[in-house]
Amino acid sequence: MLEYSFRSLPYLVLSLRRNSQNYIMTIPSIDILSSIDSILRILLEIYNSYKSDIKMNKKLIEKFPAIGVKESKLESFIAREIWRIGSFIVFALNLTDILKKEYKNMHDKIGDEVNKKILKQREDAIKKYRRYRHKIFAHTAFASPKKKEDNCSMQVTSLKYFCGHLIGFTQQGIMLGGAKVVIGNEDCPNFEQLTFDKMVTDFHKYFGEWYEIYYNRCVELLDYSEEDIKTRISDSEILYIRKNI
Repeated sequence: MLEYSFRSLPYLVLSLRRNSQNYIMTIPSIDILSSIDSILRILLEIYNSYKSDIKMNKKLIEKFPAIGVKESKLESFIAREIWRIGSFIVFALNLTDILKKEYKNMHDKIGDEVNKKILKQREDAIKKYRRYRHKIFAHTAFASPKKKEDNCSMQVTSLKYFCGHLIGFTQQGIMLGGAKVVIGNEDCPNFEQLTFDKMVTDFHKYFGEWYEIYYNRCVELLDYSEEDIKTRISDSEILYIRKNI
């Protein structure tokens, strides 16, 4: 899962002269594509850690509460699950923002307009995970509450999720979401339920779709003639153009 190679995408290589200086520019940026692949490897390692842990601790999740299992062992497993979920969400969502920025850069460098509908669809697809990041794993609503939306119920619910105190158990490990702490008359909107396995499945599909978007955009760029490119990049003298396929 999550085994994509953005670095292998086709790209343009442009040698430019601007303000009496020569430099090389690639569209998309090879450095950024390499960084994307590195973050995907980090996500894959977190996923591999999850698979290994689940395999070694089947008794903890086959029946809850687990019979004959020390409480300290169960608490350690929960802590590792929270660590994996939180780490995965933070890395995955930072990667989505990198993908979005470089996608915009690809258009800006060649003088094209970005398809804003695509970006909105991308953001809508991860809306629930963005909420988890902002309210729980980035800093918690408890530590950094928003005045208009984070009442006491939201703050305490956020803290309980972050500490691993408000969880359920499934065959895929712990489950977050669906529960909340209500203080007085202050209700707290529910967080959608998720397990680590479901989250990875969602992001596997999500990053696969991003890869297709990048691939299609790169193919479009390679279809431009040299004259088209020279016309679009009018603030520099283009010394040569190479198309890497």
